[in-house]
Amino acid sequence: MFIPGIIQYSSGGGGGRPFRFEVIVTAGLQYLAGYSFGYVNDYYVNWGDGSAEEHIINPFGMKHTYSTGGVYEVSVRGTMEKMVLGQLTSAIIDWGESGDLFSGFKVFSLANNPLITDLTATDPTSLQSLPPGCLSLASLFSNCPNLTTIPETLFDLYPDYTGSFANTFQDCSGLTTIPENLFKNNILVGASAFDHTFSRCSALTAIPANLFKYNTLVSGVFAFNGTFSACTQLTEVPAGLFDTNVLVGGFVYTFEQCRKIVNTPDYLFRNNINAINFSNVFFECWYHKINPLMFYAAGEKNTRFLNQSVDFSGAFQTQTVPLPDLGTAPELWSCDYGTGAATHARTFRGSYTTTLTNYLDIPASWR
Repeated sequence: MFIPGIIQYSSGGGGGRPFRFEVIVTAGLQYLAGYSFGYVNDYYVNWGDGSAEEHIINPFGMKHTYSTGGVYEVSVRGTMEKMVLGQLTSAIIDWGESGDLFSGFKVFSLANNPLITDLTATDPTSLQSLPPGCLSLASLFSNCPNLTTIPETLFDLYPDYTGSFANTFQDCSGLTTIPENLFKNNILVGASAFDHTFSRCSALTAIPANLFKYNTLVSGVFAFNGTFSACTQLTEVPAGLFDTNVLVGGFVYTFEQCRKIVNTPDYLFRNNINAINFSNVFFECWYHKINPLMFYAAGEKNTRFLNQSVDFSGAFQTQTVPLPDLGTAPELWSCDYGTGAATHARTFRGSYTTTLTNYLDIPASWR
C-alpha cells in the first residue's frame, strides 16, 4: 500500500507522464539517488510522504530523509538527463513518457539494487518500455540479485541504438528466464553488443533460440564475450542461436563455467564464418558432451576455416573427473587453414578428454 500524498499531474499540452518509482525505507533513513555531473538536471520530486515538492538543479542527485518508515511512491517531473537510482528503490511504477512533464533519460541505472524484483511497470497505463533517449544501455541492471522478470518490450523504443548491452543483466542471480524478443527491435547494435550481458545469472535455466535473431549487424571479436559465462543452471544451448550473426568475430568465454551444459546442437557456429576466436568458449563446462559438428557440416573441414587464423585456446578445457561418453571432439586439427593457422594451446586439455571417442586421434599439441 502506498502512503497517500502523491500529487497527480495532468499531461498538459505537450503530453507525457512523470517518472514514478517505489522506495522502502525505515524511519530516519535517508534515500539517495546518484550523482549527475556533466548532465542537465532540472526537475521536481514529490517524495510521497506529504512533504513539499522539491526542486532539484544541482549535480549531486536527490536525497530525502523519511520521518516514518514504510513504502513510498516517488514521482519525478522535469528534465533528468542522468539518474542512478538508490539501493532502497523497490519497484518501477511508471517509466514516464517524454513531454512537458518528463524529458526522459540520457543515462539511467538501477545497478547494485537488492530490492528490485520485477522491471514490468505496475501502472496499466504506463509504457512497458524504457523511455527513448538513453545513450547507453550497458550495465543498466547489473547486480540486481533479486530481479526475476524482464518485460519483453523493455528495449522496444531503441530501434536506432548502436551501442551495446554489455553487462546489462550481469550478476542478476535471481533471473530465471529471458524473453525471446527482448532484443528484437535493436537491429543496429554492433561491436561488443552482448559482452557479459547475462554473465553470472546463476538461476537462468534456458536461452531462447531466437534471442539474437534480429541482431544481424553484431560484429567484433568480443561481441559475445562471456555472454552466458557462469550461468550454472543452463543445461543446453538451443539450435540456431547464432545463425544470423554472420559478422561476429569471435565467441570468447561465451559459455565459460556453464557447468551443467550437456548438449550443444549441430552447426552451432557453422554460419559464423567471420569468427576467428573461440578461446575458452566452453572452458570448465564440466558435463559438456562435445558435438563434432559444432563448427561445420560433414565434408566442410577443408573450407570452413580456409585462409583464416583461428584461436581455439582452451576452448574445451576442463579439469573435472573423467565421465563416460563426453562426445566426440571436432577434428579441428585436420582442418585446412590455408594461409592461416590455428592457435590451439589447451584446446582439449583436462582429465575428462580421455573419455572422448576420438581421444587417441587428438595431437598432443592440442591437449
